[in-house]
Amino acid sequence: MSALTPTVGMDTNGQTDNENATFTANPFKPGSSVAFDGAEPSFRFDIPHQVPPNLHIEDSGTMEPKVPGAGINGSNLRSAGNVGSSLPHLRALGNDPSVAKSFKELNEKSLASAHEKLSKVMTRDDMREEFRMREMTAQALKREMAADWLPEYRPASIIVPTRTDDTVLDRTTRISPASILTDVPVGRKTKIICTLGPACGTEEGLSSLLDAGMNVARLNFSHGTHATHQEMLDRLRQVASSKGRNLGILLDTKGPEIRTAMLREGKDIELEAGQQVTVVAVADEFTKWEGYKDEATGEIKIGLSYAKLCKSVKQGNIILIADGAISLQVKEILNDTELRAEVVNSHKLGQRKNCNLPGVHVDLPVLAPKDVEDVQLFACKNQLDFIAASFVQTADDVKYIRRVLDEAGGQRIKIIAKVESEAGLRNIDGIVAEADGVMVARGDLAMEVPAEKIALAQKMIIAKCMLAGKFVITATQMLESMIENPLPTRAEMTDVAN
Repeated sequence: MSALTPTVGMDTNGQTDNENATFTANPFKPGSSVAFDGAEPSFRFDIPHQVPPNLHIEDSGTMEPKVPGAGINGSNLRSAGNVGSSLPHLRALGNDPSVAKSFKELNEKSLASAHEKLSKVMTRDDMREEFRMREMTAQALKREMAADWLPEYRPASIIVPTRTDDTVLDRTTRISPASILTDVPVGRKTKIICTLGPACGTEEGLSSLLDAGMNVARLNFSHGTHATHQEMLDRLRQVASSKGRNLGILLDTKGPEIRTAMLREGKDIELEAGQQVTVVAVADEFTKWEGYKDEATGEIKIGLSYAKLCKSVKQGNIILIADGAISLQVKEILNDTELRAEVVNSHKLGQRKNCNLPGVHVDLPVLAPKDVEDVQLFACKNQLDFIAASFVQTADDVKYIRRVLDEAGGQRIKIIAKVESEAGLRNIDGIVAEADGVMVARGDLAMEVPAEKIALAQKMIIAKCMLAGKFVITATQMLESMIENPLPTRAEMTDVAN
């Protein structure tokens, strides 16, 4: 540490002259601090980049360590004052190579002017003003750099303005090499939701899930009966009570889904690219109506459970079947219940496969009759904590779910809107405003949005929820490979971390 010599001006009454109290360094070490506390406003300058013990310099000429046990004895320095000395300066500070390097690392071009003026500082007021300008320059540089990640095209309809008066989201990071290279204990703020099923439904299995960090248990009402779910719920609450643990319970509704109908004799149909297929809207008869392929004529007919299919789609629309494994392009609307489509890719078609209609507003209630029964007779009856509503498309869907809950005494149950359609994305602001939380259902969403843009949709929804103070859940294929392997892939770990 370099020696510091205080030069203190004195008035005729023997009092310290704050205006002429300055210090000459030979030179300051990076990481030390100079603070002037004698006048308002107080001023402090931290020499950047290294963090040795900070030094606190008072107007009286004393120097005391800011960190206990560090620095130089102030009493020895106090006797070094010279009354009547000429006005000292801080040119040594500006000429120190280590300090100059620090400024250069920030931005050599943007801070050149501020650095040059700093070397000519003669008074405390000058120094205060120059460092104020330096900070303003650095902040301007940071704002410029913050926009570097954006694409070069900036239509207002695609990229929101990066600099507006009402911007409230500040992208920051608090990561350092020490936090990566050393074992630093951190608190987990993200909650873990586990879907319960036969493989983990025993007392031992539920206990191990709780010990591993499960915060919310999910009951999937696309499968099972009220009796089986009730048995699982009672067992889970008993195990949690024995461990003294608080646990959230989530009911995930089946939702308005579209499925293919049955097939004649239960035989799969081999579809080939270019084939013509007649698609029939069979509505609630999809569990009885049977599709077929006539080997003699080559005619193929399949059924879908969506009654308003021919009114909702138009020529050129795509029908995705079996998680997108099969694509059919609509060629012609034949009548109110039938349309002709062309097979885009070859694949085998099975019965009761899920379907998606990208870019089409599906005219189905967010809660089917079975969902209303599940919500009112199970969730409200057992006072569950959350309802995850599938295929929410508008804010009105959320309002309808709230009315259904309130009618059965479920006022305290929170609504999680699952965004898994293009309509849900278009109306995301209204959905976030009405729902208690949002789930990014990446599986079905990827059927309606290009797969490469799912990450953008996820980031957008998370940001909107954080701004609105709503909790947000990311779902589908989290640590998927651990079904077979003891460890996830690096990409999966990064996915979960983000």
